[in-house]
Amino acid sequence: TVNLDIETYDFDKTTASVAAQAGALGGYIESSSVDGNTSSYRRSASYTLRIPASNADKFITTIGEASNITHQSESMEDVTLRYVDIKSRKESLQVEYGRLSELLAEAEDVEELIYIESRMSEVRYEIESIEAQLRSYDNLVDYTTIYLYVNEVQEYTEPEPIDNSIGARISRSEERRVG
Repeated sequence: TVNLDIETYDFDKTTASVAAQAGALGGYIESSSVDGNTSSYRRSASYTLRIPASNADKFITTIGEASNITHQSESMEDVTLRYVDIKSRKESLQVEYGRLSELLAEAEDVEELIYIESRMSEVRYEIESIEAQLRSYDNLVDYTTIYLYVNEVQEYTEPEPIDNSIGARISRSEERRVG
């Protein structure tokens, strides 16, 4: 996940570029919102973009070359253990479904048939639900989510100089640890 705030002089060109770049890189705009009007230089737009993970850095670089990045943060969530657990659960349910199919063939009375068919239906529903979860995780892994905020300005914000003295670095480290 990437959060990106940018400033631009040419709002219309930048917003058109966002859509074009997303599409050119195999991504898409999940949602967007534009505020303000053309008579003022205070228009803004926010986007939720889904860009293939392999192209996310290229998207950020391209957008950054045509604008002023005022904030950028990135985070990642490791879903490996949940994915493996869910996949294992699916495999167990598939084994159970196979065994239920065998029992259904051997069932001798109506009550057994009804119970087995009911359980087979429940297991089939659980398998389909798990498959949807796995597809969702695959999508999360394959695509980077970029939350982009575009602000139209007449003058770029100058970046604040970073104090890299030992005292300042310790202070920033303490702030991150406490916060």
